[in-house]
Amino acid sequence: MAFLIIIIVIVVVGIYLVFILLKPSNPKGKVIISNNEFNVEIASNSISRSRGLSGRDGIEDNGGMLFIFNSSGMPAFWMKGMRFPLDIIWIRDNRIVSIEDSVPVENGKMLLELKKYKPPEPINWVLEINGGLTEKLGIKVGDRVNFIPD
Repeated sequence: MAFLIIIIVIVVVGIYLVFILLKPSNPKGKVIISNNEFNVEIASNSISRSRGLSGRDGIEDNGGMLFIFNSSGMPAFWMKGMRFPLDIIWIRDNRIVSIEDSVPVENGKMLLELKKYKPPEPINWVLEINGGLTEKLGIKVGDRVNFIPD
């Protein structure tokens, strides 16, 4: 019995180390919109997409996260666990179709109280960057988006 308890403890600690402390890193790449280049992390699976940028204190000015979906759809995004505002850029077939500018942090709200953000039409990519950057950089609906994986 004691041996079984030791094995269970080792397994639990191992899982903790892999998923909490080591936090497997996302693949990286570059997104180019007009003359603006963003160094992005790629969220292409359900785990990385659900985690997103939550729990971080911020990202670099030219940083971001690119969410890549296998097919076009209308995914909902929220600000769960976010500590800084974001611009959410909805992209379909390498063109910006809509922008949610300066989406605010929603501290202290229960999960069901969080506002859900959805694109106005099906998309296959979503780019999250620091809040207010789309306006500051002149990024607009219709702009072409290029992605270069590392």
